[in-house]
Amino acid sequence: MKKNKKSTSAFFLLVATLFLVTGCTPESPEKIFEKTVLNTNMLTKFGSMDIHHLLKETPEVYDASQKKMVPSSYEDYFKFKISYLEQAEESIKKIKLNEDNKEIVTASLGLFAYVIPREKEGYIQIAKLKDQKASEDVITNAIIAFDAAHSKEANEKFETLITIAKAYAQKHNLDAKFF
Repeated sequence: MKKNKKSTSAFFLLVATLFLVTGCTPESPEKIFEKTVLNTNMLTKFGSMDIHHLLKETPEVYDASQKKMVPSSYEDYFKFKISYLEQAEESIKKIKLNEDNKEIVTASLGLFAYVIPREKEGYIQIAKLKDQKASEDVITNAIIAFDAAHSKEANEKFETLITIAKAYAQKHNLDAKFF
């Protein structure tokens, strides 16, 4: 019986050690690139292109109780889309910073930190207009105003991230294609 107890204790000690070691191991450059750069693909059409695309879609959100997509308002549809951005941002915040990844993580978080609040404000207001059956002119003018106020800075943050990402990919021999 004592031998089994020792074996069991040794096994749990080994498992606990593995969890500690893997938990303290920094993420690979590939994983960091995936989280910080590839997740920003959702932001490449930020502004009028994205809004027009979303407004042409049939608004749906995921209903966990039914385990399927269900019809929704445009406001809820836009909030659902924004929730994915927030999840991506949270995964980036969990990356342990070091000298190698600090610049790419910081640039990515800067982009998400800029875009998410603007989408919550501007996108949601435009979605409400669509739900309220506002005229196309009113919606178009709101989209134009949104772009005028926010697209330039968002594009600058995106370009900064891409510049950093190219250097990071080259440094780590990552097979990354930039357009």
